[in-house]
Amino acid sequence: HGGRWVISSNPIEPFSVPIRQGTLRLEQTRGSAGDGITSLTLTQGAYFHGEFNGTLPLDDVVDLTSDLQDLVSIGADRSAAFERFVLWHPDFSVERGGRPRRQPIEYLAEWNAQPDRKKHGLTFAELGGMDGVASWLAVASKYRTMLSHVMNTKYERRMFVQDRLLDRVAALEGFHRAWKAGRKSLLTRLEELIDLAGLPFEELVGDVSDWCRRAKDERNNVAHHKGRSVHQSGGDVLFTAEAAYWLFVLCMLRLMPAPSAVFDHIIRCPRFEWVKEGLRGTT
Repeated sequence: HGGRWVISSNPIEPFSVPIRQGTLRLEQTRGSAGDGITSLTLTQGAYFHGEFNGTLPLDDVVDLTSDLQDLVSIGADRSAAFERFVLWHPDFSVERGGRPRRQPIEYLAEWNAQPDRKKHGLTFAELGGMDGVASWLAVASKYRTMLSHVMNTKYERRMFVQDRLLDRVAALEGFHRAWKAGRKSLLTRLEELIDLAGLPFEELVGDVSDWCRRAKDERNNVAHHKGRSVHQSGGDVLFTAEAAYWLFVLCMLRLMPAPSAVFDHIIRCPRFEWVKEGLRGTT
């Protein structure tokens, strides 16, 4: 009547999982778009909602949210930009109907991650549902510094390719130190991380020893200001850097541990295939 539609079906029940800080839920949103006369479209979306056991510092909340953003970005193989980030604080409420009601606090910032339009990636089921999300958060909290450095190289689109490689190899080195104690050479660290990543990375780079040498040489070249590399062209450095990203991602997923379906999906991902072909073309 009058061009209005009524959404009669019930929303999807939230997915919920306990996390160290409290409870995390994945909830559905529904709405409509259009003027109701010439067009009317049903819309839906999803969002994460965290309820914490106590009041957390803002930095801790942002870190947790960043870990979720990184997971979605990795799973979707595209930058998952924040559309809205809303906080609730027990001291910020108003009286309504004789009861205090908390008021939302919208957090505004110039986020580094910007959306893109690629639409392929892991499904929620392949990841293992909310249990998979909780497993990711547990691993991400341990390796957050390195994860942030690696994901920043994905979100920041204006970096030089040499800087991407330098930051990613440095993150891999730091990741290995946090994973295994002891003094080891960079080559040994990369080799042990490749053992952790397993077959998908070996299929990606082909000659593992050659890739390790390339990554080590270019990292030293950039870190010690030796100038233009004599061993690799710009294309070589690009694909070596892209492989470093996938090595970090695969290692994080192994430590969750992610279901086998995740790794099966990754090796079929178009960007993974693009890097694989690029490395074959630069050997």
